[in-house]
Amino acid sequence: QQQQQQQQHFCPSSFALAKLMAHCPFLVSDKAVLELSCGLGLPSLTALLFSNPDHIALSDCDKSVLSLAYMSSTQLNKQKRGASVSRSHMEWSDRATWPNQEYDVLLGSDIIASSNIMDLVLVLQHYLNKKGKIAYLVDPVHHNRDDDEKARHDRNALVRTALEAGLYVEQEPFPGMEDNFVLLCIRQQCWNDDSILS
Repeated sequence: QQQQQQQQHFCPSSFALAKLMAHCPFLVSDKAVLELSCGLGLPSLTALLFSNPDHIALSDCDKSVLSLAYMSSTQLNKQKRGASVSRSHMEWSDRATWPNQEYDVLLGSDIIASSNIMDLVLVLQHYLNKKGKIAYLVDPVHHNRDDDEKARHDRNALVRTALEAGLYVEQEPFPGMEDNFVLLCIRQQCWNDDSILS
């Protein structure tokens, strides 16, 4: 049981998202960033280390792991003297727990599951409320050998529900890790510019 809890807070997708933050620091530079279900917050830590975000907000439903992520981020941030860092105990199904702030970029790793698709889309719709705001989500191609179809089904359900909510989702194999992860970029449908993944 303890191993399962550790895996929930430190998933392989968070390594991939952290890699994206390290290789593409411009994605969060000078921006307010919210990491959804941050676990230990590896993508946010990487963003603090390799980029210059204005603000990093960590959120998770698990208060104990959120405290660890916040402690790590604030310690790193003191050394770098960079962005402000905050934390929120956030339950997607309870709007009263959602941080009352505007964010430019949302981050999430391994957070797409059929049990919470509607709640996740409502959170994305709430924060991606203006042109220029974007979410970067990384999801494993398969969660384990038995549920490739389920992982694909959950991503397709997210795309359909997001479209109904006025959001646009682009999904591509994760660069350099195509067999393992999918990168999803989500924004308002009103954009008329080129692909955000090209």
